[in-house]
Amino acid sequence: MRYSSTLTLLLLLGAAPALSPRTSVPSIERSACAVPVAKNERIDCYMLTVPEDRSAHDQKTIRFPVVLFHSRSITPKSDPVIFTEGGPGNSTIRDVRSGRATASLDDRDFIVFEQRGSTYAKPRLACPEMNAIDNRYSDENLTFAQAVRLQVKAALVCRKRLTRAGIDVRAYNTAAIADDVADLASALHLQNINLMGLSYSTALFMEVVRRHPGLVRSVVLDSVMPIDSRYDEVANANVLRSLHQIFDSCAVDPICSRTYPGLETAFQALVVSLNAKPLHVRLKSTRGQVGPYAVNGRNLVEGIYGVALQDADAIRGVPHAIWQAHRGDFREVLAYVQSNMGGPDYSYGARLSVLCHDFVAFESADRILAQATLAPALGGMNAANLSTSVCNAWKSGRADPTQFTPVRSDVPVLVFAGAFDPNTPPQWGQQVRRTLPNSYFIEFPAAVHDAGLDSRCGLSLAATFFDNPAMPPYLPCLAQLRPPTFRLR
Repeated sequence: MRYSSTLTLLLLLGAAPALSPRTSVPSIERSACAVPVAKNERIDCYMLTVPEDRSAHDQKTIRFPVVLFHSRSITPKSDPVIFTEGGPGNSTIRDVRSGRATASLDDRDFIVFEQRGSTYAKPRLACPEMNAIDNRYSDENLTFAQAVRLQVKAALVCRKRLTRAGIDVRAYNTAAIADDVADLASALHLQNINLMGLSYSTALFMEVVRRHPGLVRSVVLDSVMPIDSRYDEVANANVLRSLHQIFDSCAVDPICSRTYPGLETAFQALVVSLNAKPLHVRLKSTRGQVGPYAVNGRNLVEGIYGVALQDADAIRGVPHAIWQAHRGDFREVLAYVQSNMGGPDYSYGARLSVLCHDFVAFESADRILAQATLAPALGGMNAANLSTSVCNAWKSGRADPTQFTPVRSDVPVLVFAGAFDPNTPPQWGQQVRRTLPNSYFIEFPAAVHDAGLDSRCGLSLAATFFDNPAMPPYLPCLAQLRPPTFRLR
């Protein structure tokens, strides 16, 4: 008889049920898939029920979807891989609907879950008022300070509505989600799990290691966001680092440097000139309307950051786009600006609760606001996620200060980083390793955010690591990694 997973085996044998009784918490039950999934793969969908606030007496419960991709092995390992997206506030199950490219499925099951409060969770902490401000930011060319004032009002309105609906926004944070992961393992009767996290979920999964050390067998972290990163204070510095990586890489490339001499100087002159005299063009707004738009230097930088620096293939064209604009042809950089209009489809309430409680609460309001003036080369852009003013309006509380400290653990950890990542620099990946003695670091020389898990080599490295996390990772594909070849026309 072919058993495709530990969960299926327990059900078939009639042993202690892999699905906890519905009356207990945590509990898990089969359900229809919240999003369409691949039809030619063995996939099961569930809803997990957990307490909203584990410290409360009433034990009000919340639910969120779980998708289990069954291993391709006849005898899969008993320790599955659990994955969830970054964000916070992003949907995971919307983006992971097939396991075909997941190399770890050759040996073990692969489980993805929607973080509490996100798109398909119940309840969803939606704040359309906040999403609307993201759209207005680009449509109306607002400054960061103008956007913050509008966000404060929107946050107050959204919080009031969610509170009236019986939702405690203080219960949606990294520690609570980390305990959700442990409850998921408990509901599935898993003794050990492997974790694979991207961006924010790297901080989340390290918190799982801290809170539930005996549960976690190994961890893969891609594009690391340390729990003590102070992201919003240094977001502009991270963008500048990524741009300098492009300028420096071009400068030491004989062909690129001859084709685009003085690229960084040309970029800075372009930003200054557009701020002094914006380019008047017609662009499509987030409402679908085509109208006049004054593109300034800040818009240019935001377009490059929001589009070109987020795509490993697109960074190859950045020198050419900048040089063409320097010579008066703005078509390519305007395409960046147009594609960057609008904002991500976050579940903004979940995003606010997590970021305000776990990160912004430990950051300096003055340093967040000062970024625009401290980095004049970015034309006035402020890449911070949030301001303290918005978080003061949201009132989601503040994490215990001990959580805002590095995690110390002997659990094997594999760290991926992208050399051109504008959000979570490779230095952050090295930073978390200081307290993780059994960790390994791999930098992908032509990658951005989502460096390893967006590549076949990275996925294979992760699968090999999960098989034997005590061995230093090596695959022939590592020797084939090369810096980007910049487009010359």
